[in-house]
Amino acid sequence: MSEIITVGICSIGSGVGQSVIDSCHLSRLPLRTIGLGNNPLAFGLYECDDHALLPSYYDASYVEALLALCETKKIDVLIPGHDDEALLLARNTDRFHDYGVAVIVAAPELISICRAKETMAESFPEVADLFVRSYTLDDARSLAAAGQAIYPLFAKPRGGYASKGISIINGPEDLEIVDDGVIIQEVAIPHADDPFHTSYVRNLTNGRNLQAAEISVQLLADKEGRISAQCATYNKLNNGIPIEILPYKNAQVNAAVSSLTPYLQKQGLRGPLNIQGRLTDQGFKIFELNPRFTGITGLRAIMGFNEVAACIRHWGLQQPLPSMNLNSRVFGIRQTTNKAVQLSRNERVGQLYQDVHIRGERADTKPVILVTGSTGAIGRELVGALGRDDEFEVWTLDRSKQQANACHQKVSATYDWHDLDTGLLNLGAVDKLVHLASARPFHGPGEISDSLAKGMQLFSYFAEHGSGEIIFASSQSVYGSQPGIPWTEDLLPQPESIYAAQKYALEQHLANLGKIRRGLSVVVLRVGAVTGNDPAIRDREALARMTCEAMNSRQIEILGGQQILGRVDYRDVADGIAMVIKQNLYNSHAVFNLGMENSYTLDAIAECIAKVVERERPGKPVQVTRIPPADTAPKSHAVDASKFIKAYAWKPKYSLENIIESLVQQ
Repeated sequence: MSEIITVGICSIGSGVGQSVIDSCHLSRLPLRTIGLGNNPLAFGLYECDDHALLPSYYDASYVEALLALCETKKIDVLIPGHDDEALLLARNTDRFHDYGVAVIVAAPELISICRAKETMAESFPEVADLFVRSYTLDDARSLAAAGQAIYPLFAKPRGGYASKGISIINGPEDLEIVDDGVIIQEVAIPHADDPFHTSYVRNLTNGRNLQAAEISVQLLADKEGRISAQCATYNKLNNGIPIEILPYKNAQVNAAVSSLTPYLQKQGLRGPLNIQGRLTDQGFKIFELNPRFTGITGLRAIMGFNEVAACIRHWGLQQPLPSMNLNSRVFGIRQTTNKAVQLSRNERVGQLYQDVHIRGERADTKPVILVTGSTGAIGRELVGALGRDDEFEVWTLDRSKQQANACHQKVSATYDWHDLDTGLLNLGAVDKLVHLASARPFHGPGEISDSLAKGMQLFSYFAEHGSGEIIFASSQSVYGSQPGIPWTEDLLPQPESIYAAQKYALEQHLANLGKIRRGLSVVVLRVGAVTGNDPAIRDREALARMTCEAMNSRQIEILGGQQILGRVDYRDVADGIAMVIKQNLYNSHAVFNLGMENSYTLDAIAECIAKVVERERPGKPVQVTRIPPADTAPKSHAVDASKFIKAYAWKPKYSLENIIESLVQQ
C-alpha cells in the first residue's frame, strides 16, 4: 500500500456517503478520496479529491465496473453507503481482495438478516424480546379479532428507509385499509419518565409519528468481530433524518446491547453496526439494525467518535481498531448546507444544462476572471492577453481603480480593496481568481504584512462561495537558499525573508481553506525570478541591470560565476497563468514551479549578455570581469518547471537570449 491511502466512498450522494466523506476530512489521515455513485449532481462528489460515475448497484454490470474502477484509481479501501450495496459488496469481498481492495463490510449473512425487518427477531431467538414484535397483516388482523391489545401499530414498507411511508394503526378501522405489502410492527413508546412520553402518545392518538426519543447505538467491530468502540445518542428526527442529537448513557440499554452482541458476532459482525430503538417501560426495544455507517456518522466524528478513521486505520493500515468515546460535553444539531459547482467540472451536468434549455434561453455568459495586481508587469500582460482572446469577462482588483482604468482597454469592471470590504465586489459571480497583487521584496515589513492580510482576506471570502478556482502567484523565494538545484516542488520550503514567509503563509492558508471547502480548486505557482523589458523590472532586477551596465560601460562585473540562476520573462509568466485559466483542470490543490526550461551559470549569463550587446549595439567589446568569491560554495537560485510544463502542455516562448535582446532594444 502506498503512503497515501486511496478510499473509495460508494453512494456518495447519500446521507451516509456524505457522513463518510465528512469523517475522512476530519481524520487528518493521508487520504485520497474517490466519490463513487451514479448521479453527476450528487453533493458529495465535489467534496472528494476525485470522483467517478458508475452504473446503479442494481445493474448487473455494477460489480465489474467497480472492480475496474478500483484498479484504475488504485483504491485501497472501499466503503459502501447503502444496505443493498453493502450486501452486494459483502458477497464479492474475495474478488475485491484479489485487486488489493479492503472492503469495510460485515458478512453477507448478517446484512441479509438486518435487511429482513419482518423476520429479524427470529434470527436471534435467544434475545427476541429485545426487538419490537413484527406481524404479517393476516396475523395482526387475527390477533385484533381475538381481542388482544396490540394497538398502536406501525405499518412500514418492506423496502423502506428513513421512516418514509410509515402509517399509524390505532384501531381496527386503520388495520382494514392497510395494503398487503407492508410490515406491521409494534410501536416502541418512550418510557413514562421520558420528556417526550406525553407528546409522543398524544401524536400517536392523532395519527402522527413523532420521531423523538430514538436511541441510536453505534458499534464498531474489528475484522474478527471484536467490539472496540461503542457510543449512543438520543435523537430527535425530521422525516427520518436526525436533527437534534444528545450523548446518551444508560445501563439498561448497555445491558441489552451486550446480550445481543454475541449473536451479531456469530452472524459475521465486522466494521460498523447501528442499532436503533427506544427505552420503553418494558425495556430497550430495537426496531432497526443497520450494519454500516449512518447519516450521523459525520456528526459523531465531530463529537470525537470518528469511526470511519478508525476503520480506515484498521482495514487500510493494518492497525488495531482503536477505542473511542463520544464527547459527552457537547450536543449535535444538523441543518442542510449549500454548494455551488462550476458547470465545466462535469460534462454530464453541462450536457444536462444544455438539454433543459432546449425550449429555454441559456444564460451563456463568459466566465469571469478576477485579476488582482493588474497594474504590474505580469498583470498588464495577462489582462491584455485575456482581452485579446475575448473568451472571458475580465475584472480587476487593485489599490487604485484609476490606475487600473488607465492601464487596460478591455476590462468589464475595476475594483479596489474598499469594494471588497464593503461587498460591492461580488465574488459569487467570479469563476477564477488570479492573485498577483503583492508587496515586493524591497518593501518594508508593514507593507508586506498588509499584503499578507489582504491575500488571506480575499482567499477566505472567495472560498465561501464554493468551488471556483484560485490561481496564486507565489515565489521561488519560499525555497530559501537550500541546496539541490534546480528546486523541485517536493522540497520543503525554507523561507528566509519576510517577503518569502508572507508568500508561504498564503500558500498554507490556501491549503487549509481547501480542507474546509473541498470543492475549491487551488493552483499555487512558485514563479521563478522574473525579468524582462518593463520599467518596474529594469530598475531592480539583476539581469536587467547587468544588461544596462554592459550597454552603458561595455563592462560586466560578476562575483564568482558558477552560481546557477534561472530567469523567466514576465510575458511567459502571464502566458503560463493564462494556460491554467483556459484548461479547466480543477486540481484540488496543486503546486507548480513556473519558470524557464533551463537554468544557467552566472558566467554563462554574462557571456550571453556580452554577445547580444555586441551584436545589437556594435562598438567596443564588452569586458566580463570575474571577482573570486569569498564563499567557495556560492548560493544558487533556480526552479525546475518540468512538472508544470508537462501538466499544462506549456512551453516558455522567450529564451535567455530573447530576454536580453528585449532589454537591449528598450
